[in-house]
Amino acid sequence: ADLSREATVRSLADGADLVVGALPSELGLQTVETLIDMGRDYCDITFMPEDPWELDHRARAAGVTMLVDAGVAPGMSNHLAGRAVRILDRTDFIGIYVGGLPVARTLPHSARSVVVLPAPLAPRMVVMPPSSSEKLMPWRTLVGP
Repeated sequence: ADLSREATVRSLADGADLVVGALPSELGLQTVETLIDMGRDYCDITFMPEDPWELDHRARAAGVTMLVDAGVAPGMSNHLAGRAVRILDRTDFIGIYVGGLPVARTLPHSARSVVVLPAPLAPRMVVMPPSSSEKLMPWRTLVGP
């Protein structure tokens, strides 16, 4: 599906209570705007170069929750690790490695098993100069209905 088209996003989100996304960053803002207009709650793990807080007033007026820039690692990996700790009888170590897959996998800290879940990212999102500016977001009060 061509998610760069608003009509496609509307068609796919029609009737949904919650939309979850992992879109390329260039589609982030327009998708958030469309889903606010539709009155759909939304969670997206992808980096968005724009400041989504500029849409806070629109989301509040529409009564929707927008969780954007939630991230993969850190982000979803932290939530999944926390969930694992809650449901496992015992957790000795959780390692979250970011930056690609190693040439030779070795078990850290004398662990007996390691689960590796590579997250495919678009090369344009990974290959960035080390001196690129970071996106700093101020801590805000959580909002939502």
